[in-house]
Parts: sequence; C-alpha cells; structure tokens
Amino acid sequence: MKKIMVLLMISFTIVNATTIYEIQTGEISVGESVLIQGIVTAANGETPDGDGSFYIQDGAGAYNGINVISSDYTVSRGDLVELYGEYVEYYGKSEISEPENLDILSSGNPLPEPEVLSLSQADWEPWEGVLIQIQNVAVSNDDAEYGEWDVSDLSGANTMRIDNAGNYTYSPSNGDQFESIRGPLNYTYDFFKIIPRDDLDIVQGFPPNISNVSYS
Repeated sequence: MKKIMVLLMISFTIVNATTIYEIQTGEISVGESVLIQGIVTAANGETPDGDGSFYIQDGAGAYNGINVISSDYTVSRGDLVELYGEYVEYYGKSEISEPENLDILSSGNPLPEPEVLSLSQADWEPWEGVLIQIQNVAVSNDDAEYGEWDVSDLSGANTMRIDNAGNYTYSPSNGDQFESIRGPLNYTYDFFKIIPRDDLDIVQGFPPNISNVSYS
C-alpha cells in the first residue's frame, strides 16, 4: 500500500517596517500600506480631528512625525505604537488613514524633545507632524477666523498660525507675549499651524515690572 503525503502550502507576506522619515521624504508612494512605529506626541482629542486623530514620531529632527487618522483606536501621549495602514495625502498633508491594526507596545515613554525653531524658516514642510517649539513671540492677530490666532516674532516680519484644537484654556488677545508655544505642526487650509495640546504648551511672558525708579 502506498502512502500518500499531502503537502499544505501556506502563503504569507512579510511586511517590512517603514520609517516615518521614508514616508515624509517621498520614498513611499501614496496609497501604499506601511508598517510603522512611533511615540504618540498628541493623543486622541488633542488635534483638530478630535477623537479620530493622533500624532506619532519615531525620531528627532525633520521629517520624523506624522498624523494618524483613526476612528477605531485610542492612544495616550507616551505610548509606543506599531500600526499598519495606508499612507495618503489629504489636501497636502501626509497621513496614515484608518490603520488596519494597531498595537501599543509600551506606555509612559518620554516624548521627543520639541525642535526649537525660529519663525524665519524658509520651508516648514520638513517639520509637518513634528513636535516643535517657537519662542519670544506675541499675538499679532487674535482673530484669524475659526478660533485660530497668529503670533509674530519680535521683528514683526515672520508669523505663525496657532490652531484652536487641543485642550488649552488661553484666550488670545493682541499684544500678549509668550516665552514659548509648542505642539505638533499641522497643515490645513494652506497654513502650517502649531497645535498646543494643553495649557502647559503655552508659556506666557510678561513685560518687566519696573519700580522704585530714581534719578540724580
């Protein structure tokens, strides 16, 4: 009697990890699905897209942050996540759209240090999605529509829009000064905008209090 051996052929695909840098520098084609990891720098409810969006970053410097659009997963700042989803360009903004899978690998990780940038940047595109910080600015337009506002540097020549998303309670007033403002850099409606996530991201400065003046 002959023995019949049946071989079961199992096919599978190994997905290689992609860096956010590769996505943001154009090495990955729009519409391609990617496997990426990153630290959550802005959680659900801290972005203009409410509970359906968060930001992650997998390194320091330019091109290392990206927005994730997700209605199925909830994450917290400091989570190290691994996700698989489609890379899309939404009106000029790079995003991972509705990941098919997301795993939280660890929590409570330190966030990347915000990149301190001047408002005189010739090109903000490399910093889209990255946690950044601007310093020594003042409100130059407290009503830039839709609850957003503008700040300018001391020269008044350079301006940055501040997003009205996040959970901060500050209400802008022309002339208010700031030691620093930080948050992920967003891009919508033809503007790059910082997203302060809470009041700790907005550090106000005040004119010096001059007293006991005398002359001789």
